[in-house]
Amino acid sequence: MLLSSLWTQPRVTSLLLTATLGMMLLAAADPASAQITPVCDRTAQVRDEIVREARVSDCGAVTEAHLAAIRGLDLRDAGISRLKADDFSGLTAMEWLGLARNALTTLEPGTFDGLNKLTRLDISLTTLKPGIFDGLNSLKELSLVLSGNLTTLEPGTFDELNSLTWLNLSGSLTRLELGTFDGLNKLTRLNLSYTALTTLEPGTFDGLNSLKELILSHTALTVLESSTFGGLNSLESLFLFYNDALTTLELGIFDGLNKLTWLSLNDNALILEPGIFDGLNSLESLNLARNALTMLEPATFDGLNSLESLNLSGNALILKPGIFDGLNSLESLGLNSALTTLESGTFDGLNKLITLSLNDNAFTVLESGTFDGLNKLTQLDLSYNVALTRLESGTFDGLNSLTRLALAHIDALKTLESGTFDGL
Repeated sequence: MLLSSLWTQPRVTSLLLTATLGMMLLAAADPASAQITPVCDRTAQVRDEIVREARVSDCGAVTEAHLAAIRGLDLRDAGISRLKADDFSGLTAMEWLGLARNALTTLEPGTFDGLNKLTRLDISLTTLKPGIFDGLNSLKELSLVLSGNLTTLEPGTFDELNSLTWLNLSGSLTRLELGTFDGLNKLTRLNLSYTALTTLEPGTFDGLNSLKELILSHTALTVLESSTFGGLNSLESLFLFYNDALTTLELGIFDGLNKLTWLSLNDNALILEPGIFDGLNSLESLNLARNALTMLEPATFDGLNSLESLNLSGNALILKPGIFDGLNSLESLGLNSALTTLESGTFDGLNKLITLSLNDNAFTVLESGTFDGLNKLTQLDLSYNVALTRLESGTFDGLNSLTRLALAHIDALKTLESGTFDGL
């Protein structure tokens, strides 16, 4: 009996040690059971925001339960220059974190460890270390403002962000390396506005098969090559506006964008070639306002059978009959473009047109028959045509559906011929 107990005692001790070590290893591997840094030991701005969110009197009163109940921290414009690696420990339920417009130069590895429920991050950085976003598997929205010498992003920067659906990149970005967006298979919205981008290489957007909206405004882009948007087969909206240096879109640039319904190309310096819109059979809205357009060829809008809204305002246009041929679905047309004349037949075929804006032009006379065929037109704006001196009798013939006619600030129009408004 004694011999038996002597034999088993070391074995029992060994088993107890093994179990204890196993529990220690499990605890170390479990972030929830890891040591949580006292709130009073954290970066001052983080400490104060946690106290505010926890609604306690001071940092010493914040408990683990308080930390686990916090859903978001707003640290934007907080004057933070550096964060500690454990500033966000214990915030296991946090869904939103705002760190934009601070003076952060870098982030320590592990800064975001344990933030498994974070879905939205808004941050400004001057340097970006690889792997900084590792572990943010629930992140859906990321707004990243770059500054200083951070002009490009290494391929793989976003590799771990498998749930990301919305990405906003702005600031000092001048170049996008091929592979920058690898792994972002769920991304539906990409905003690259307010960057210093000068070019986009073909293949930049490879793999973004779910992207529905792309915004490229206020950049330094000058020319976009024919295959720039290749592979974006799900794209529905493309906002390419306010790029002052953008003069050229190569033929074929919109090839494959069969689902595109909204295209904004306003406020650039574009000159368009016939056929540029070939294949955009689903396009419903096209904005070309305030470009460098002068003469448009008759085939410019060929194939846009679904187009409902077209804005050509702010261009020094000369319109010729036939320019709108084929736009059988058009309902709204904006033409405040310093026009001096409208030839008979300019609007032929626009049988569904409802709204026509011709304000701020340079007409001197509008001839009888100018609006022939516009039987469904309900709104016509001719205001601010300050040089208009004459409306011929019959100018508005056939506009049987017209409910609003704007003729404000036509100071040079002193008399109206008999029958000018007959039929309205």
